[in-house]
Amino acid sequence: MEPLNQQEMAQLNVIALQGAAVQRRRAKLILMADQGLPPADIAPHVGLSTRRVYHWLREFRHKRMRIFPNIPPIEERERGPERAEAGGSPGGPVTPTGLAERHGADTEPGRPVGALSTAGLDTGRGTHRLPDTSRTLLETTTQLLGPPLVRADTPFDHAARAILIHHLERIQLSQSRVREPDGLFALQRSIRGARHVFRAMGEQFDVTDLASLPRQLRWLSKNSRPPRRWQALTSQAEDYFATVERKAAGVEMMVHRCRAQRDKARDELLLLFGGKRYRDFVNAAQGFIRTKNAGISGKTAARHQLRYVLPSIIRYQHRQVLTFEERLKAPKRRVLRDLRRQARSLYHLLDDFRGVLGLGTATCLQSLLTLEAYLTYLDDVRLAIQIGSDYLEADSGGGKPVDGVEDFITAKRAEREELLVRLPSTWELVASERFRSELAAAVAKL
Repeated sequence: MEPLNQQEMAQLNVIALQGAAVQRRRAKLILMADQGLPPADIAPHVGLSTRRVYHWLREFRHKRMRIFPNIPPIEERERGPERAEAGGSPGGPVTPTGLAERHGADTEPGRPVGALSTAGLDTGRGTHRLPDTSRTLLETTTQLLGPPLVRADTPFDHAARAILIHHLERIQLSQSRVREPDGLFALQRSIRGARHVFRAMGEQFDVTDLASLPRQLRWLSKNSRPPRRWQALTSQAEDYFATVERKAAGVEMMVHRCRAQRDKARDELLLLFGGKRYRDFVNAAQGFIRTKNAGISGKTAARHQLRYVLPSIIRYQHRQVLTFEERLKAPKRRVLRDLRRQARSLYHLLDDFRGVLGLGTATCLQSLLTLEAYLTYLDDVRLAIQIGSDYLEADSGGGKPVDGVEDFITAKRAEREELLVRLPSTWELVASERFRSELAAAVAKL
């Protein structure tokens, strides 16, 4: 990004202090970038994802101050008389439409009022005998009676808010089910769903109202991960121990260790639910749920209707998933992790808007769920190998039984190799022409 000139810096500082919430956020991130901060460091300060910071920096690089609606770019303000036709130039004629554009007013709502007012004035001309200048003044005034350029919340705004409320409520309900077999999975699904709402629809929310929720969700996700992983590892160790003919003392000890770590992680999570930070999260979530239209910026442009916004987001997220096709030929742990994250994001997007997209996405959802579950289990098997190896290394002094542990590790390595061999066929579920055509058909109906 080219450095800011003095005029741009002055205008951005004004916007950062006095502009609308969405504009303040954009102005602040541009000012921080001009100071040399990388996008990853800027994102937490402005309440956006790193990807959205990159997006707005790219937009500013191409459009400069034109990314701020209803705020004339500096170069346009310097033109003077050239803006006469737009109704805002010094020395030029000021038209109602141009004046409205300069000050962010919408003339559309005032037009019916203006038509009725001028019609009434014309009808009673013989009685009031007012001059033609009075008619012009009335017409101009009624055009400027419209509210500022702030539209009512669109269906997309309401949908985003309803989805976020749904996930926040499920998080609070899931805390009492942590000790149930699927309780941890339900909790993490809800946390991931809520975080996805912020990633995909963050621009729809006013960061000043929801500033703490994204950070608290990241913290909650991080702390709910260990008990879920130990639960998965315990299940794998128990399944293996149940299938071996000779009960090895080392494997049995490892199973007990996994159970103990699982129970410890669960207890720590339950203690977290009783702590101040979680209470702060609950208060913020409940305050958002109770407050009508809380968090909705209310400044969404009229073109941002659901049928326009949602298809582009879905197509973008699907392309993000498809970019992994070449890298899966020699998959590394990071590639598999990133693919699982992108597939999960697309799944949440389709699942959240299932009511809008219709039944056509059912097969797509099942395919994404299958892929995400496959990649999750593949990572759990890798963790089982790691835990088994750590168990052997920790017993280098010979203090614990280790018989059968090497067989467990060998079996898990073989299982992982088999899973990697079968990965292309599972990947084909979301890369096939059938998946693409069904997804395109569902999007086309919007």
